[in-house]
Amino acid sequence: MRRARCSIIWLVFFAFLLLWLPSLGESYLLSPSYILKRLVRAYSPLRSITVDQRVEAYGEDTAYPFDSIDEKVVMEPIVPVKIWVQGKAVTGESDIDPQLDINPYLIRVQHWYGFYKDVFLNHQVNLVMSLLGRLGVSPVETRLRLLYPDIAYQVGNELTEENIRGLWVDKERFIPLRLAGTLIGERDGKPFQELIDIRYGDYRLLNERFWYPFDIQIFVNGKLSLRIRASSVSLTTY
Repeated sequence: MRRARCSIIWLVFFAFLLLWLPSLGESYLLSPSYILKRLVRAYSPLRSITVDQRVEAYGEDTAYPFDSIDEKVVMEPIVPVKIWVQGKAVTGESDIDPQLDINPYLIRVQHWYGFYKDVFLNHQVNLVMSLLGRLGVSPVETRLRLLYPDIAYQVGNELTEENIRGLWVDKERFIPLRLAGTLIGERDGKPFQELIDIRYGDYRLLNERFWYPFDIQIFVNGKLSLRIRASSVSLTTY
């Protein structure tokens, strides 16, 4: 009788654990505002980033780029990216030196997506929230997701297993691993809507403090559109 009673007590105890543990896990999720604050704090001392990189553009064939360019860029908070090719400044499509033989699309696309790609250069939480808002993302929920081999906090809204939209922030280092959302606007006088999915990889520690992604891939409507691979990076801090 005593053995049967003990068995019933243990069964009740384990049933209680099964019900209690999921709620315990949810209670330990960090809030969206705290995660964004930690992201901003991780990069706030950065004044500018200078990168030597190769930019590759992809079309239907995502195995090989249809065009590429080697360039030097300087990225700073708020202002558009500054680009040099073979030592000559390229501020826009209209001033490309014909001798450089540059596909204007490679310059144009960097300005299209640069604002979103450089999320780590937004040094205020409200700026990050504004960026997310332009992608149709509201940072009101948090969900733990596996982005192999890392575990990330996904910050967004209406988060489900199928919903990739939002900002994915590494659970330990508070660096961006992924940024996805819907970009709506007008381009060349025509309305457009795109699902953009930016994935940050090959992170390396610089100045013994800052993590920078040496491989950034931008997917548009599910297909690889742009890949940016850095060869050298230097940082300027405040």
